[in-house]
Amino acid sequence: MAKIWITGTNRGLGLKLASKFKDARHTVKAINRERIDLSHPPEDVHAMFKDLLFEEEEPPDVFIHNAGVTLHRMADKETDLHETEHVMRVNCMSRVAINAALINSDKTKAIRIIHVGSVASTVMMRSAQAYCMSKAADEMQVKQLAWEASKFYPHVTVIGVAPNAIENTDMQKQAFEGLVDKGGMSVQDAESALIRSPMGRQSTLNEVFDVVSWVALEAPVYMSGAIIKMPGGMLL
Repeated sequence: MAKIWITGTNRGLGLKLASKFKDARHTVKAINRERIDLSHPPEDVHAMFKDLLFEEEEPPDVFIHNAGVTLHRMADKETDLHETEHVMRVNCMSRVAINAALINSDKTKAIRIIHVGSVASTVMMRSAQAYCMSKAADEMQVKQLAWEASKFYPHVTVIGVAPNAIENTDMQKQAFEGLVDKGGMSVQDAESALIRSPMGRQSTLNEVFDVVSWVALEAPVYMSGAIIKMPGGMLL
């Protein structure tokens, strides 16, 4: 059984991942904001995570970056630099900090690092400039880290999973409210915009878990650097 650490386990996908991995008898460590606040400066996140690694007898076999936040502001009228920085810290910079600690730890042996991202990395979303930027940067982090790991850290495998919108999550509720309140959309248009799939529906938590579980536990090491898109039929 694998030792799996997951960020953002308070709700939504993170909660589902932790629950289903536990049901499969894996050892799960849930890392939520009470343990490490990912909105802190990256150097603080790095130090806190190094302390966490030091406290544990063994490092994880799999680390899943799942935590994320969204922000809905019109780019031309309502850009707030502090809020934008907050999104970039949580969705991107905290992952850089944690990966650096993982890779450079003397305890770390073979490890898979999984980045849960979003198709928002390549698809424009109304009033979601900061969120889309952070997801695009995170995908490049996966590719760059995998490239460097293949040369200098062969014990590290890095894979990204980028689902479309996931139904019945707090993030989708926030996105809907943002499109209506900040984006000026009607309720009907906002609902259509969030589906964004020719299938006529959003993805489910179970569908995303199935893909994350596969890349975390079964995918070939040669897939390091890949971004597994879950677009629901969208052309990306």
